[in-house]
Formats: sequence, C-alpha cells, structure tokens
Amino acid sequence: MQLVPEGNTGRTIFLSTLIRQLVKSSYEDIRALSETLVQKQDSERKFALHRYFKKSRAQFIRLLVLVRWTADLATMQKTWDLLSFLEQQDKYITGAADTLCNFHEGILI
Repeated sequence: MQLVPEGNTGRTIFLSTLIRQLVKSSYEDIRALSETLVQKQDSERKFALHRYFKKSRAQFIRLLVLVRWTADLATMQKTWDLLSFLEQQDKYITGAADTLCNFHEGILI
C-alpha cells in the first residue's frame, strides 16, 4: 500500500491525505475480500477476515501513533531550537576564552 501520493516530492504530507488513503485502501481491500469470500468455506472465510482485520488494525494503530507523535512535535522543535542556541553560545564562549587566554599569554611573554 502506498500512502504517499504520486508526485509529492515535498516533505509535508497532510494528515487528511493519510487518513483518506488509509480508509480508501481499507475499503478496497474489504470490497475485494467480500467478492472472494463467496467461493470459500467457512473456516477459510474466518481466517481471511482475521487477516484483513489484523492488517487494518495495525495500519490504523500506526496512524494513531503518528498523530500522537505529531502532537508533541512543537515541543520537540522548541527543544531543538534551544539546543542549537546553546551550542552556538558555547562556541562564542569558547572562542572568547581562547582569545583571552592567547591575549594573556602574549602579555606575559
């Protein structure tokens, strides 16, 4: 199953697009399954339905995890921005300390 739409080369995929694709895929799978179940025995029908439900459930759980993960994305972005700022400040402080040390050694010599 392909969840990324054709021609989408960007990094942003809307949640509505993912949901639409997943529902469409699930619908097509159950429709195809309903057409093939007519010729099968009862035990084969149950097994085929079990496989379909297991697969669909796993896909929707993955989508739920993605939705919950994106809810925390703003907090994570703020954390990364803060970390980047602190790393830049560390470079400035280290550079200033090195310059002062070199200046101090130059005066003593």
